[in-house]
Amino acid sequence: CQYNRVKWNGRTFYFNTFNDPELREMQMYSIESELLQTIGRARHLRHDVTVHYFGNFPLPQAIIID
Repeated sequence: CQYNRVKWNGRTFYFNTFNDPELREMQMYSIESELLQTIGRARHLRHDVTVHYFGNFPLPQAIIID
């Protein structure tokens, strides 16, 4: 693993990941799935909550603030 420039979900960012494209795609999918599940545990569909995520992995529905 090394710090690589990654393009995922239409966004480009730097991430510590594999050089092999297949391994990288599996890693990105796994990380995204787990983050979405974690955020979903806030029950934001049932309750009026705001979830703040601080990380370097951009999620599809995230509002990115620099």
